[in-house]
Amino acid sequence: YQPGLPERPHHALIAGALGGYFIWGEYNSVHYQVVLYLASRLLVGCMTLAKERAQAVFLTEKRVYPVAAAAVWAAVMMLFEEHSHVLHPSLKKSM
Repeated sequence: YQPGLPERPHHALIAGALGGYFIWGEYNSVHYQVVLYLASRLLVGCMTLAKERAQAVFLTEKRVYPVAAAAVWAAVMMLFEEHSHVLHPSLKKSM
């Protein structure tokens, strides 16, 4: 055991879920921006982890960003065409 570090990975998961819900869960513009920032960093982090674990062999250090960009744009284009009502109004106006 090391002070400040969770004993098990699921401890950090549970702490993050509780903090996210009770502290960051109230919608306001600042919380919204923080959650959006974290979501984008999470996507890139997960892709980097997949590359490190060789679960996505086609990913190299230089391909993580382009693959993330492709995934995000593919999803937003599909949502824009099929379910545009779920997108933020400013995003729809800029498309």
